[in-house]
Amino acid sequence: MVRITLKILILIVSLMASCKKDETLQTPSNKPPVAKAGADKTIYIPETETILDGSGSYDPESTISTFVWRKINGADVSMRYYNNLLGVDVKYMKEGIYQFELKVSDPEGLVSMDTVKVAVIDDFAIGKSPVVAFLCQTRTLASPNTDIFLTASAYVENNNNTRYKLSEGVSVSQISGPSQANFYIVNDSAGVTGVKAENLSLGIYLFKIDVERKGLKSSDTASLRVINDTLIGKEYFFETRWQKDDITGNVVALAPERPDLFYYNSLRKTEVWIKNEGQDWIQIDNDPFDYADVFYYSIGNCESRLQVFTNLFTGTSLIEKKVTIRIKYYQ
Repeated sequence: MVRITLKILILIVSLMASCKKDETLQTPSNKPPVAKAGADKTIYIPETETILDGSGSYDPESTISTFVWRKINGADVSMRYYNNLLGVDVKYMKEGIYQFELKVSDPEGLVSMDTVKVAVIDDFAIGKSPVVAFLCQTRTLASPNTDIFLTASAYVENNNNTRYKLSEGVSVSQISGPSQANFYIVNDSAGVTGVKAENLSLGIYLFKIDVERKGLKSSDTASLRVINDTLIGKEYFFETRWQKDDITGNVVALAPERPDLFYYNSLRKTEVWIKNEGQDWIQIDNDPFDYADVFYYSIGNCESRLQVFTNLFTGTSLIEKKVTIRIKYYQ
């Protein structure tokens, strides 16, 4: 009797275990999500931006909980997510092949990945020489370690006046100066913005920027005039004569060439007065309705001279008459 009861108990336990095993096998397993990074694409310079779209990604059973985009091949770019991380805006691409990876995961932690390639083709303005613009500057030296920034740009332009800024193939060198400066090209995400110079002394430096693109070259030079504050508060007088500008018709008076006083693109502020023979002093400002106006007239490579002009007299009453120019620096 005991043996029969024991056999029955063993049979019952075996049946329960078998049922539990069958129940486990019938439970559906979790399936991973499916990542869709989109089709490969090609863009053409000057276009440097594209949108990567991962909205085709899905999870067979639930929802995707995370989207992560990353660049796995190509030059540096700017990437900004949008549309709940489904897509990414890629900016400042350069010529070459880029590869991006999209990684998605579901709430259970299962992941899936997909990649997309972007080819950037530069056939823009083929045969056009690049252009570099380098501005002369005058700066006050606060200390020998002061950094001075020189504005510059490099670009190529097609027949429709569309420009593409350049950051590659650009170099800078020092031609002359009172000392050897430290200098290097400065770029932002779009291209060259200028040159930073360090370890400077008082005096005049001459720098040169060279740019090369697809075998075509261009260059430009700019002077950097490093000065101190010895001019502030001082006055200078110049005697000259009125002349007629054959191009504009204005009556003009040119101060003598004084590169130690007159600086192209100078940040210094001045007061300028003029005095005709037998008349009182007249202060000149930038009011177009004033008696006259004054500006720095460019000559040669970044040199300049002070030019006073007036359109008040278009005749010959002032021509060859003497005029005194007084200039005072206050900043």
